[in-house]
Amino acid sequence: MTRLSVAVTVDRERHLRYDWNAIAEIEAHFGDVSFETLYADVRGVGLNKLRVLVWGGLRWEDPTLTISKTGEILSQYLDDGGDLEILFEKVTDALEAAGFAEKEKGDGDRPEVGSRAEATPSGS
Repeated sequence: MTRLSVAVTVDRERHLRYDWNAIAEIEAHFGDVSFETLYADVRGVGLNKLRVLVWGGLRWEDPTLTISKTGEILSQYLDDGGDLEILFEKVTDALEAAGFAEKEKGDGDRPEVGSRAEATPSGS
């Protein structure tokens, strides 16, 4: 699997990247809930799942990053005028680049999870 990252500027420019370890850590945080279930409803359920998805995607670049610190970073991001929709799009782009999600044809808002996405590096 090609491991591609997607640049996201929160407290500074960081890079979201998902691999098997990141997905396993995300799943482990929520217990027996599968990644597909977590990802399928993250937009409608809340910030905790988004925070954990961001944490899982950033840990490759900063292994000491905690979920709590990720929450602080995201709080500051929002305080500084950051947009949750843009953040979710970046997470989706990174998951697609890694092959863990693919947008369904005809529905740009509901990604299909678990399908291998074809991706090319976006420069980051």
